[in-house]
Amino acid sequence: MENEKSIVIQEKKFFKSKIETCIKEFKKRNINAYYAEDRNDAKMQVLSLIEELLEETKAYSDSNVLGVADSQSLHEISLFDTLMEWDAEDKIDLINPFERLDDGRYTEFKDLPNGWIEDPAPYQAAYIRVMNKMRNALLSDVFITGANAITTKGHIVSTDGVGNRLAGVIFGPYRVIMLVGRNKIVSSVDESYK
Repeated sequence: MENEKSIVIQEKKFFKSKIETCIKEFKKRNINAYYAEDRNDAKMQVLSLIEELLEETKAYSDSNVLGVADSQSLHEISLFDTLMEWDAEDKIDLINPFERLDDGRYTEFKDLPNGWIEDPAPYQAAYIRVMNKMRNALLSDVFITGANAITTKGHIVSTDGVGNRLAGVIFGPYRVIMLVGRNKIVSSVDESYK
């Protein structure tokens, strides 16, 4: 039983060391990086950063637009529930193209039957609405996304099916927040592809 506990502690120390290395390397590249102890801490830090960055962007924007890209990491910290509450309270103007129904479909498809259809036109129209939300998110004040991996040398590795996530990181939003789990830390870009 004692060995089991010591392994957990060693694992945490191992990951904390890797995370500290990443933070140092990102700071060398003028990218702010933060350590979160657990999922709840990560969520609190992201929400705090959103508030801070939206306040900062008021110098050149009169809106509070928050755009998101789909990311499993964002779902894992239950971020979307709070963002939807903030949107309902008019604290932010949330653009979430990836909001989903209980059955997994995008909310834009809510009035359409699930399954085989004869006429694809209504589905194409719903898909265009999803794509337009993705485009609108690119002009947000603050954009939140994840990454496929980060390296201990301070590189961000992202691939993208449609391109909205990469586009939002590269250009458009005033500020970008990336949430990356410790499981996505690798030693090199080559290792990230394995």
